[in-house]
Amino acid sequence: MDAVYSLLEDTHPAALSIPAVSKRSGVSLATIYRHYPSKELLLEAAASGVDRHTRDWLGEEPVVAGKNLEEFVSRMWHELAGQIPAIRISHSTPGGHEFRALRQVRREQDAVRGIEASGVDAGSDAGRRLVRLVLLLLSSSTLIEQVDRMGQDVDEAAGDIVWAIETLVGAVAALQQRSSS
Repeated sequence: MDAVYSLLEDTHPAALSIPAVSKRSGVSLATIYRHYPSKELLLEAAASGVDRHTRDWLGEEPVVAGKNLEEFVSRMWHELAGQIPAIRISHSTPGGHEFRALRQVRREQDAVRGIEASGVDAGSDAGRRLVRLVLLLLSSSTLIEQVDRMGQDVDEAAGDIVWAIETLVGAVAALQQRSSS
C-alpha cells in the first residue's frame, strides 16, 4: 500500500499500473495479482487501508454516540495520523480526490447506521444534516486541520470531535423527540 500511496503522489489512479506498484514495492507482480486481480481492487484496498485496523476492531458494529464513539474516534485518529502523507496526497491531487471518493459511500452508510443506532431518524431533514456534519467532523480533512493548523495533538483532536458529535446527536435526538410528542 505504501507503494500505491507513493505512486499516487505523481500519478492519477487511472494511470496507475500494477507493474509500477510491483517495481516500487519490490513485491513480485504475481504476488500482487494474486491478492489484487485488478487495478480497481488494488485501489479499493488502498482507499480502505488508511483506517484498516480501526475497521477490523469495529467489525460490523455501528459507531454509536455514548457507546463506542470515543474509542472509535481515538483509534481512527491515531491510525490516520500515521497515514498523514497518504492523506495529504488524497487532498492535493486529482487522483487523490477519486481515491477519497472510493471511501465515501462506505463512510456515509456507516454514519447513517451509527446515527440511527443513536436514536436519531437519519432520513429526516435534521438527520440528513447530522449525517453530513458527522462525515465532515470525522473526515481526514478535519484531522489535518486540527493537527497541522491548530497544533492539537491527536488525543485532544479526537476528544473535540467526540464532544462535537455527541453534542449534535443529543441535540437532534431531543429535537426529534419534541417533534414527535
